Amino acid sequence: MRLREYTDSIPKPLVPVGHLPILWHVMKYYAHFGHKDFILCVGYGAEAIRESFSRNGNRPKFPRTASVTDRNLELFERDLREWNITFVDSGLHSNIGQRLKATEKYLAGEEMFLANYADALSDLPLPKLLQFAKGHGKIATFVSAKPNLSYHVVSFRPDGVVSDIRAIRDTGLQVNSGFFVFKPDIFKYLRDGEELVCEPFERLIKEEQLMAYRHDGFYACMDTFKDKQQLDAMYARGDTPWLLWEKVARERELAFPGSSDRLVREVYHPGLNGSATDAYSAWLGRQVVLQIEAGESRVPLRGRVINESSDALRFRIDGCWEVDIFKKMIVQVEADNFEIPEPIRMGSSSSVLA
Repeated sequence: MRLREYTDSIPKPLVPVGHLPILWHVMKYYAHFGHKDFILCVGYGAEAIRESFSRNGNRPKFPRTASVTDRNLELFERDLREWNITFVDSGLHSNIGQRLKATEKYLAGEEMFLANYADALSDLPLPKLLQFAKGHGKIATFVSAKPNLSYHVVSFRPDGVVSDIRAIRDTGLQVNSGFFVFKPDIFKYLRDGEELVCEPFERLIKEEQLMAYRHDGFYACMDTFKDKQQLDAMYARGDTPWLLWEKVARERELAFPGSSDRLVREVYHPGLNGSATDAYSAWLGRQVVLQIEAGESRVPLRGRVINESSDALRFRIDGCWEVDIFKKMIVQVEADNFEIPEPIRMGSSSSVLA
């Protein structure tokens, strides 16, 4: 059974995994690595997708359940404020090739761009994929992965005697995962009505312009109701390898209590160390831990001070997310040698989700 139970009422990108739509999971993955400019190709259910992912849209258009807490929706809203999203109407019956072609004018001047079917989750190391794509210089790169299928592959002789049977994931078979890196030249290989992986890819193969990046880690596509059930079950038990941003947060939380050996004990307490303007200027561009007053609690935030205004600091959290933090909320600033790498950039880091 396909996803008809959901897609009869809402478009597939809004079908939830855990608490939030699968489209959010895919976009959050890219944003985690610093890629926050998105082009969403919308067809069936276009209005629902626009409303759900527009900054001032009506929320939520995806199913609201008891497990969707106010905190989930707050995080969702915060992400939408930080992402730049362009919606492209690609038509109700367009295939992937036609959807991709519809984005051409929005990608003028890009060195390369990312593209995704937006129906699969992975722990793919995106910076390594980008390094691979830049290194070989070809027009197109796709990620190959083990299929998340429960089928078994059978080998047998001409007389019907079976010689081998094994799970498809144990055969070494690799499939197109739907994660791509393209140069704009890809549009020269697309013709009206053609499916991306058929005629266009055949042309690229003949010219040796198509590359595969092998990923042996986690990959799961949500094509069927069973696929959704499996992803929901993983989410419920906390087995979520695709939530890389949460993994980083957990590792930082574990490292923080014992990280004093790696910290240079430079500490600034607002209101106790003289001029706030002079003091904050000294931290610009540095990796720090901010202690933020939130009600009766203090919350530590690791990141880099990017800029300063009269009443706020521009702060980059996790090497990716930039937020404005009011100075009146900051109770302590401490130098930090627990360095967070800057995201790898390429052009304006556009991601096409078709």
